[in-house]
Amino acid sequence: MSQLPDRAEAEHGRRTPIDEPERDVSGPVAPASLKSWREVREWSADLLVSRTGEDVAAWNRRVAEAGLDDEQALRSRPAGKSR
Repeated sequence: MSQLPDRAEAEHGRRTPIDEPERDVSGPVAPASLKSWREVREWSADLLVSRTGEDVAAWNRRVAEAGLDDEQALRSRPAGKSR
């Protein structure tokens, strides 16, 4: 059984076994599709609209109107609360 270093090993000097046997991948392997930052930003903006019905500009306004000082304060607000 193959073992790889993980967080436990890094922090405590222990190794965690991997239950899955190593796989032999023969032949060419297609590289993962890389996205530009623009594509990721557009995807995120589209996801926001599809899930909330409002675009990034609307959410930026809501955050500014909330008058919160930091991300932690914003995250601790109940969802959908406007003031």
